[in-house]
Order: sequence, then structure tokens, then C-alpha cells
Amino acid sequence: MESPIRTILNLEERVRAFLTVAGGYVSLLVLRLLLGYEYFESGAEKFGGDNWFTRLDFPFPFSLVSADVNWFLATWFELIGAVLLIVGFATRYVSITLIVVTLVAIYAAHLPTDGFGSISDLFDGYRISRECAEGVCTGNYKLPVIFLVMFIPLALSGGGKLSVDHLLQGNHRRFASFDDRL
Repeated sequence: MESPIRTILNLEERVRAFLTVAGGYVSLLVLRLLLGYEYFESGAEKFGGDNWFTRLDFPFPFSLVSADVNWFLATWFELIGAVLLIVGFATRYVSITLIVVTLVAIYAAHLPTDGFGSISDLFDGYRISRECAEGVCTGNYKLPVIFLVMFIPLALSGGGKLSVDHLLQGNHRRFASFDDRL
């Protein structure tokens, strides 16, 4: 008869094996779906809205083109990039492109309007909401930073097993049921 400890260890091993297999299918998919939704929503808001980029200062080389060109590029990179993320096509390249879009957005729209006086000013702005007092606004770059961190696994690992990228690599033959792996 098997000891209770051995039974628990065997159960833990099976659960861990299941989670490892499931994680290979689900973890990157969840990131792609969430980021795809958020960036599509942002692009759709720009698509149907007025160009507020005219009030922003863009970093080089984006400062070399007009606010209208930046608006157009941001809108379409967000819309098309979001769809590509959701289906998992060109995931690494789309992730890197959206990282650049996000970094430019943080610089142009989310950092304090009057620069930083100290490191504490930088950390003061790390929050979800924007605060304005006496014509100076700070904050509102916490969420874009979170998105940047979420892009790292996608840029490094690709779209995962439930992606068009995976199918195009010829890995569709490697799809196995959970039962076969456990």
C-alpha cells in the first residue's frame, strides 16, 4: 500500500505536469488577448476621435513628422497590431513595434509636462491617474509601463502554442492533447 505522503506527492506531480502543459497553451494567449484588446480599444478611440497629438512634443525621430502623421501611425499600428496579437501572427515583431509606440506615448503624453526635478518626481508620476495642479500635470504612466512588461514574454517567446506563428512554423503536428502529455 502506498503511503499518504507518496499519494500526495504523486498528485502534486500530476497537477504540476498538467499546469506545465496548460501553461504552454494558455499563458501567452492570455497576454496576447489582453494586450490586443487594450491596444485595439486605444486605436479605435483614436480612429473615431480628434487628433490631440497636436498638443504633444514627440521625441526624435518622431518629432521630424507632423502630429497628423504620428496620429495616423499610432492609430493603425494599434489597430492592426492588436488584431495580429490576438491571432498570434508576427507576434515578436508586433510586440516590439507596440513597445516603441508605448515608449513614445509615455514620453509624449504621460510624463510630467514640466520635466523632472528629482527622482522622487519620477516616482510620483507612477500611478494610474493623472494629477494636474497650477498647469503642471504628472502621472498616468503606470499602466503603459505594465503593458511594456507584459510585452517582454511575447517579444522573447513569440505567440505561444495557440497562435498562427506556431502553426506556420510547422508545429501544428506537435499539438498534443493534455492526456497524451500527462
